[in-house]
Amino acid sequence: MFKVQSVTSVLKLLALLIVLFILIHQCWLIINNSKIHVIGTSTARLGSVQAVTFQLNSDLVQLRESLENKRLDIAYQLIDSKTQQHKAWLKTLIRGLNSQDSLVEFSEQYLMYIKELKDGKIETSFGTRRLLLDLLTTHTQRDHNLVTLTQKHTANNLLELKQHLKWEKVNLIIQLLALCCFCIIITALLVKQRKKMQRAERLSLFFLNHPNILLRLSPTGNIRYYNHQASKFMKLNGISKFKLLPEAINSKMAKVLKQPGKTIRFPHQIGETKLYCDFRLSPESGQVFVMLNIQRNEVINAHIEAEEGLTLTG
Repeated sequence: MFKVQSVTSVLKLLALLIVLFILIHQCWLIINNSKIHVIGTSTARLGSVQAVTFQLNSDLVQLRESLENKRLDIAYQLIDSKTQQHKAWLKTLIRGLNSQDSLVEFSEQYLMYIKELKDGKIETSFGTRRLLLDLLTTHTQRDHNLVTLTQKHTANNLLELKQHLKWEKVNLIIQLLALCCFCIIITALLVKQRKKMQRAERLSLFFLNHPNILLRLSPTGNIRYYNHQASKFMKLNGISKFKLLPEAINSKMAKVLKQPGKTIRFPHQIGETKLYCDFRLSPESGQVFVMLNIQRNEVINAHIEAEEGLTLTG
């Protein structure tokens, strides 16, 4: 399981989660906008073909009456003259509708029966005429004709459009809140980073002017920095920087790394000079700070504690 080690890690994790949240919501908005476009286009088209549905419904009523009264000559004339026009009108009406929609099912059945009657003889196609008459009887009733069905579709589309627009507004508000939280977190991270840099600057000045030998090590024991006093000591004794550290540094570093924030003392000797080395691992930076004292001195630098939690105690 992932463990957050610091406030900075928490803030970074929150910022990443907010970015992912915003990206997911943007994808949702794109999909929602596509649906709004489709519904809006369908609604506008249905509204623009109201006159067509009235005319088509009138032709269907006339065809139904001619079939009911067995005026097959009139029925045949209507089918012959109106089929292409009806096909174009129905294609416009059902565009974008689900295949299970009642308008789509009516359109498919109506055009199929008309084609069968045109291909055969209307006088002998009794079964097809019966099916067509039943279909027209159902779809020319007041509550189930093409005009009513189209109006219902328009009303349903408008209701669905309102719902999508409502959810889009809600999600935009949520995204704005998430963006505000993201800005707050980024500001907090920047403030924290600036304070860290200021602490590092003060600590560098502190190291530079400190009267004792001070070293900064990597977790592997490599010397990354030594102050002016260390340079003077190396020049005076004719040694390299590596001699400033006690022997068996790897085993000593292993012990230090197991106890972050705690000062651990090791004896050391360079030539005739006996020293002791105070090691301390900084929990924040992950670096090890070392102070070398030639003489035992109980006055330990309290400044380090103030600058980066580095209290080197005897």
